[in-house]
Formats: sequence, C-alpha cells, structure tokens
Amino acid sequence: MSGYDIKDLIGGAILIALGIFAAVFAAMTLDVGDPAHMGPGLFPIALGILLTGFGVLILIRALIIRGTFELPQFELRPFLAIVASTASFALTIETLGAVPAIVIMTLVARLADERIGFVRPLVLGMSLAVFATLIFSIGLKLPIYPFIRPF
Repeated sequence: MSGYDIKDLIGGAILIALGIFAAVFAAMTLDVGDPAHMGPGLFPIALGILLTGFGVLILIRALIIRGTFELPQFELRPFLAIVASTASFALTIETLGAVPAIVIMTLVARLADERIGFVRPLVLGMSLAVFATLIFSIGLKLPIYPFIRPF
C-alpha cells in the first residue's frame, strides 16, 4: 500500500512539538533580555525555533515523497542499550570522572548493534573523552574532572 512516509511524519511532528514546547517554556520561565544584554532564555528559544523549523522541513518532505505505509518496528535491543549507556554515564561520571564515564558509555552503546566490534567504539570513546576534556575542563574551565576527583 502506497502512502506517506510514516517515519518522517512521526519524526517531524515530534520535532515540531519538542521545539514549540522548548521555545514556549523558555519564554515563560527565563528572561529573554534585549539584543544589547541577552538573557538566559534567548538561546533555548532560538534552539526551540530551530528545532521546530527542522521538524517542519521533515514534515513537508514526508508529505511530498511517497513511501510505503507501515509503522516502524520497535526493537528492544537498541532501546535497552541506549538506556543502559545513558545510565552508565550518569552512574560513573561522579565516581570515575568524565574520561572513563564517556568511554564506558560508548562501549555500552555499541551493544545496540551486534555487528559493531570492540576496537572502533573504544577509539571513538577515547576521542570523545579527549575532546570533552579539552572543551569543558580546559577550554570552558567547568568543574568537570577528567578522572577521579581529588579529595
């Protein structure tokens, strides 16, 4: 049966809803400021508007391009792997530091697809950890410890 691309319809609608929610919530709860003195609400509002715009573009594309009308299959393995990956990061960032937490998170996320080996995610995790340390700890001087926090 030929119809609209249901994955893009659902994805576009979700992005529009999230973008509108983010922009409206930020506008109602944070100070926007003015162009000379921008407030903390300006950036989340801009991101919400941008997210809404991307959702509209995806929705328009889904309405123009015809595809097969079938709902996407839910796969439990990738879902659980990503949830476990996020949980592993949250549970290890305080005790082990950012570098091991990012590497562990990446290695757990690789379980979402059984075809992915061990070496490439390990290299990716170490690269992400180095970049995160350079950006957040060194560049922005945020109190994020690369390894176990000193006492």
